Amino acid sequence: MSRFAIVVAAEVVVATLDPGEYYGRIQIFSPTADNSPQTVSVILDVLPAGSDPGPEVRPSGLVFTGGPGSSPGSLNLFVSNLTNHPISYSSSRTTQDGALWFVNAPTNATILPNQPQRIVVQPDFTGLTAGTYSGTLQLVFDGGVTRTSISSRSWGAVRRRPA
Repeated sequence: MSRFAIVVAAEVVVATLDPGEYYGRIQIFSPTADNSPQTVSVILDVLPAGSDPGPEVRPSGLVFTGGPGSSPGSLNLFVSNLTNHPISYSSSRTTQDGALWFVNAPTNATILPNQPQRIVVQPDFTGLTAGTYSGTLQLVFDGGVTRTSISSRSWGAVRRRPA
C-alpha cells in the first residue's frame, strides 16, 4: 500500500467581504478512507480597514506530563505580529499552587512584523509529588493589550511535596 499526501488549499477574497465574523466548513472525502468524510471548521474575522488586529499567540495552551521529580521536555509558543510596526511584550508567570515550577524564555522581546517570535516554556517537576497543576503565562503588550497563553491547563501528573 502506498502512502501519499494531497495538499488542499482554500482561498478567501476578503476585499469582497464586509467587516464581521464568517463561519464555514470544508469537507474532505476519500473513497478509500474508513473515516471519510472529515470536516474542518473555518472562522474568519474580517476587521474594518485600518484596524489593529493585535498580536497572536499560538498555541493557546500547553500540557506537560511527567513523573514526580522529572523534568519533561520544553514546548514552544509562537507570538506573531500582525501589524505593520514592531510590538513589545513582557511576561509574568503564576501557578495555582504558588510555586513557580515552569520558566519561559525570552521573558520579554520586541516582535517585528511578519517575524514570529518563539517562546520556550520549560517545566521542572523536581520537588513535586503526584497530582495535577495549573499555571498561567501572561504576555502584556504595548498599549496594555494582554494575551494569556497558558491558563488552567493540566501540567502533568505531579503535585508539590509538602514542606
